[in-house]
Amino acid sequence: MQIIPAIEVRERKNLRSIAFHWQQEGAEYIHIYDPEGARLGKPAHLGYFRNLAGSLRTKLQYKGGVRREEDVEMLLEAGAGRVVLDECALADPKRCEALFEKYGERLIAAVRAQNGTVLLNNWPLPTNVSAEALLLRYRDYGLRTVLYKEMAEEGKYAEKTEQLRRVKEGSGLTIIASGGVRSLTEISTLKEAGLDGVVIYSALHDGSLSFKNAMAFAR
Repeated sequence: MQIIPAIEVRERKNLRSIAFHWQQEGAEYIHIYDPEGARLGKPAHLGYFRNLAGSLRTKLQYKGGVRREEDVEMLLEAGAGRVVLDECALADPKRCEALFEKYGERLIAAVRAQNGTVLLNNWPLPTNVSAEALLLRYRDYGLRTVLYKEMAEEGKYAEKTEQLRRVKEGSGLTIIASGGVRSLTEISTLKEAGLDGVVIYSALHDGSLSFKNAMAFAR
């Protein structure tokens, strides 16, 4: 299982040094999250991202306000190894299918769920669409990888094992978990559920988790 350290773009002052640290630790990917881009609905720091990508050997995975094909094109041209697309299948399935077909493994879809029911970014309550049904739709569109966030409290992933297992086994997609992981026990839970990777932010930054220990535990 892949361990992916995360950095927020608003940490620009230390972003390069943090990214170099994760590169030296052996990260295959670094997840770059742009909260301003997420708020605006379009990438907000493209030039800075381009400079960062050009200075690293480690591949970067970008998330934050990516909704249009031109955003995907610009980020890939700027050096992103993978781009995370905000929810699109429910709003515009034909466009979504065309994007997945065109960009293949370079495009990831973000899915947020609560108790297995999909949540949308600008709507705090669950939809009536199950995560399993949405992932099957994505798979039919040609998607291969999903960044999946189950809205559990931090440290509560053990309670979500069965749900995560159903999502993985039911879809057959590559599933990368996002958010909430703070211990090796929780990494074990995700690994047992068959997930393929996990993005970790707080626990790696505050020292609750060692990246090398997490990597060793995930193998």
